[in-house]
Amino acid sequence: VATSLPNGATDGSQGNDQFMTYLAPRVEGTFNIAMGAPNNVFPSFRNALRHLAVSGITGDVTVRVFDGSYNEQIHVPYIQGVGGSTTVKFVAAPNNAPEVTWAPSNHPNGMYGLYEADYAQVTLLANSSVIFENMIFRLPNSVSWGGHILGEGIMDLYADNCRFTGPSGYLNARDDYSISVDGGNTSVHDCSFTKMRYGIYAESYSGNEVELHGNSFENVRMGITAASNNLSVWGNNIKGESASNDFTGIYAMGSGSVASNRIYAEDAGRDGDEA
Repeated sequence: VATSLPNGATDGSQGNDQFMTYLAPRVEGTFNIAMGAPNNVFPSFRNALRHLAVSGITGDVTVRVFDGSYNEQIHVPYIQGVGGSTTVKFVAAPNNAPEVTWAPSNHPNGMYGLYEADYAQVTLLANSSVIFENMIFRLPNSVSWGGHILGEGIMDLYADNCRFTGPSGYLNARDDYSISVDGGNTSVHDCSFTKMRYGIYAESYSGNEVELHGNSFENVRMGITAASNNLSVWGNNIKGESASNDFTGIYAMGSGSVASNRIYAEDAGRDGDEA
């Protein structure tokens, strides 16, 4: 959009005569992400999310992700139309095992900007909502810090049957959580966490739910930290880190239910306890 001769007079400030934005019709249905993709397939998460943020959605969107090592930091923005029963889901394509392998090069501090300061492979921005299903999130062995998913502000996260893996030197890594979310609804079901000293931190009040069901944690110092007035922590299997003098399986605050979880240490010499 451009203007000239406003009200028939010469424009003394022509630097503000143009406005540019991107427009696209709202979408729904199934889309694909594949490395080296043809023109009708998104080549990256960034391209797919940028399109959805511009277009908005009119119904459920499923994005199938094909094999590859996706070395990109993913920022999930607010997408118009998401909410209630209308969702955006990223799922591994059938018989595929795509990996997100982005490595943070600096731990958060005041010297770095947005993208560098975010230590997680995936950042959920305020008011965003997303589902990850059958995905692999792996921090490369070269890193000594970082997490997998970070929520900033009120957002909704749903993860189902995903794998979260830390670096080989995780015992000397900083104490970052694999998943850290604060606000909105959080649902993590049937996921595995390995080589991460800290598993899940999820806090949400104001009627939102925290559901952590059937997840497995191996060699952690802190398995689950959860706080909510609608808390459901069921059937998780948490193995303590043998190199630590102590570990916490579950630290829960608020109200709800915590039951049928197995918590044990490798060198305890006995079977695990249930909580």
